[in-house]
Amino acid sequence: MFLRLAKIDFKFYAFGVLFLSWVFIGAIIFQLPLGLPKRAQLGGNLILYALLLGMFLDFYARCSFKIWLKRLVFISLILSTIACMLNWGYMSYKWHKMESYIAYKKSLGAREVTIPWDNFIGFYHSDWGLPSTREDFWVNELYAKHYGLDRFMLGENEEFRHFKRK
Repeated sequence: MFLRLAKIDFKFYAFGVLFLSWVFIGAIIFQLPLGLPKRAQLGGNLILYALLLGMFLDFYARCSFKIWLKRLVFISLILSTIACMLNWGYMSYKWHKMESYIAYKKSLGAREVTIPWDNFIGFYHSDWGLPSTREDFWVNELYAKHYGLDRFMLGENEEFRHFKRK
């Protein structure tokens, strides 16, 4: 398809190269048995964004309803920015609640803390360094070391759910 389009306009060669490089990166990631952390997938995502932006600009240059398309893009950007800010505030609240709970438990002499898994999940986003229910998971060990605990775990904790942040 890209070769046929490239005969019409040379810029479609660039689209084809971007698409094939994105597919190649995706095939490499697919072959890794444990997967690749989200933070390491930036290259493939940037290639995909460049491809989509190029295709959008080509579509925009040819469309007859540019003013409506501009408005649609502008409104979409505003709504996605609001969604990101709401998610950021929600996750910030959860993070500070967790830190207050850990400080409270440490003041009582506790050396182990269990936090519910949904404390690390936002509306549409979860961070790449999620702790696990496994005791020996490397992220859990980092959290425990950072907060000065012997053990940091994910699991059910009704006390945490009813804990009021100070």
